[in-house]
This record gives sequence, C-alpha cells and structure tokens, in this order.
Amino acid sequence: MIKHLNAAFTVLLLPCLALDPTLASGLCTIDIQHVTTVSVFNNQALTAAAAMEHRPLLTAAAFHLRKAGRALLNLRAWPMAFFGGLTMDMHDDGTVQKLTELTAVVSEFIREAGADLMAHREEARQSASEKENGTVVTHMDFEIQKRFFERVLTDPRFMDVYIDAEENLKMVGIPAELITRNEANFEKARIRIVLDPIDGTRTYARTQDPTYCIPAAILLDGYPIATALNAPETKERYNFDTDHKPLKSPSLNPGRILACGLRWGTANRSLADTLSSRFEVVDRFKSIALAIARMAAGQPGSNYGGVIAMGLPTNDTIPAAAMLQLHGLKVVRPDGSPFFPVLWKDLTPEAREHSSFIAGTPDVVEQLVKIVAETTARS
Repeated sequence: MIKHLNAAFTVLLLPCLALDPTLASGLCTIDIQHVTTVSVFNNQALTAAAAMEHRPLLTAAAFHLRKAGRALLNLRAWPMAFFGGLTMDMHDDGTVQKLTELTAVVSEFIREAGADLMAHREEARQSASEKENGTVVTHMDFEIQKRFFERVLTDPRFMDVYIDAEENLKMVGIPAELITRNEANFEKARIRIVLDPIDGTRTYARTQDPTYCIPAAILLDGYPIATALNAPETKERYNFDTDHKPLKSPSLNPGRILACGLRWGTANRSLADTLSSRFEVVDRFKSIALAIARMAAGQPGSNYGGVIAMGLPTNDTIPAAAMLQLHGLKVVRPDGSPFFPVLWKDLTPEAREHSSFIAGTPDVVEQLVKIVAETTARS
C-alpha cells in the first residue's frame, strides 16, 4: 500500500492487484498532500490536461513503487476512458528508473564526501577565506562540488540532469566539457539536483563544532522527489523521499519557530522584533539543513511549528524546503504562493542568492505570511 506521497492531489488508481495482491478491494491509494484532492475512481475521468499537469507527481508515485520493489504500473494499458481518452505511459522515457538509480548515487556520494570532510578538516581551516558576500569557503567546498559534477555528469545515465551548486563552476575547476553540458541542460532537464558541498562552512572551517553537513535535493519538474544529508561528525544521515509519513501537527509546537537568515539587528530587524514578540524564536546560524532534517525526523527539541528562511542561496533553501515538503508540511514563498515547483527563473544568477520560504503547519504558515506582509509594508 502506498502511504504518503507529497504532491498536489490524491489519486485512487485501479485495478492495482498486480501492485499489491493483498488489496482485496483492488484499489491502491496514493495519499498525497493536502492542497487539492482529485479522486480518480471507477470510471470517473481525470482529464487529459490534468493528467499532463500532474505527470511529475504520477511519476513520483511510480518512483515510490519502484523503491518498494513493486511492479510498475503502465497507464497505457488501462482503459482510455479512465483518463478521459488520454493514453499515457509515464515510464516510456526511463524517468522512474533514472530517479531510482540517481538517488542511490547521490546518497553514496554524500556518504563518501562526509568521510573526506572529517579527514581534511584541518587543511580546510588553513585554506578558508571569505567570499565577497561575507560567507566562508574552503578548498573542500571546491573539491566536493568538482567531484560531484564529475560523478554525475560523466555517467551516461545522467548526462541530461541539471546540477545547481553553490560555488562558481570555473573557479572550482570543473572541466569545461561538464560546464557546457550542465549549461545546455538548463531549462531543459526534467531532473535537477541542488547540492550544498558544505552547509555550515564557517562552523566547519573556523570552529571545532561538529554541526555541519552535506545536503542535496533531487527534483522532478521542480517538485521534490528525495533528499539526502550527511553530518559526518555527529554521525547523522537522513535520506528522505516520497515514502515518509507526514509530521503530525500535535507533535509540533505552534508557538516555536526556527528562523534562518534573518540577520538579526540588520536588514530584517523589524521582522525579527515582530517574530520574537509573538513566538519563541530559535535563530539558526549554523547548518540550516541539519536543523531542519532533525525537525523532519522528529528529533527531541526540534518540534518547531514553523520555519522562516529569508534571503538565502538556493543551495540552502531548496534542500531544506524539500525535506519539509516531503514530510507533509506546507511550504510557501513569503507572498504565500507555493514554493514548489522550483522554477528555472529561481535558479538564475540574479535570483539564486536571494531565496526565501516559510513552512510549517497551515495555521503557523498563515501567521508568518501575514507578519512578513505587515513588516514589508512598514519598511
């Protein structure tokens, strides 16, 4: 039985006995996020337009089935009336198989890279420098990003994938051929990977604190399919995908929020003051992704009812937002519009350094959106 799959609607697919013989009713339920519900059931038709609009979400369902070791469903073999006259095979381009294999490659790479971060931490301290935007970078940021590009884009299976990564590709030393290939995939690739070679580089390079990690998110047509995170020194690894159960609202504290990138006392002073007057605010200056992974995993002390991340690079916001979306929380942009799908314009050089999101339970998200609107209007 498929459990929880984050997307925009709920579908009842039939007949599905081939997928799970234990389902005496012959129904296989894909329980998808809370925004809109469309029941496709018996001879009730899903229009061709709706089916195409939600193709990435149906593919996500198939990805889940493949991961669970079940037979893949072939929509083309079903009665045409079921999809309102549309014949559709969501596996004819190999996307599901590719997602399955890519997820395994990314998870393994992050495991290996975490070990290298620990082994070369002292060297990284010596190489640390500040970029123009005030953030810290080390040779290990460059090394991990370079190796990731080489691992993915030289693999014949993944040459049509687009990678969004933190550091300048030429400065990192990525071969020109791979840069050209990645640039050619911009605005064309169905599958995108967002990688942060080190989340918490300042902590990694300037302190003895173990709170840093390597996070990545895999997107299909802008929607999150899977995330992987490795925090090697705290011995935490989190691999989240469409199979994870939603966080239960009663376990989250609506009076407590996690703030990321507010830069207290400077640009967002008014927002910071307003938030701290209405919530218990935990301001996260270390690894944002690790803090949110702990929240998504239900770790003690991480029961935030909401998260607000303002003005951060996409390599910070997208993996973090993807983790929360995959656990059933509402994730929006500061204006209240959905954060996903991530659009290509979100990944342009001008936009990718100033990404923001709000996430949490619906009530907390509504409050946070209103607060942002109020403080923006006053400024």
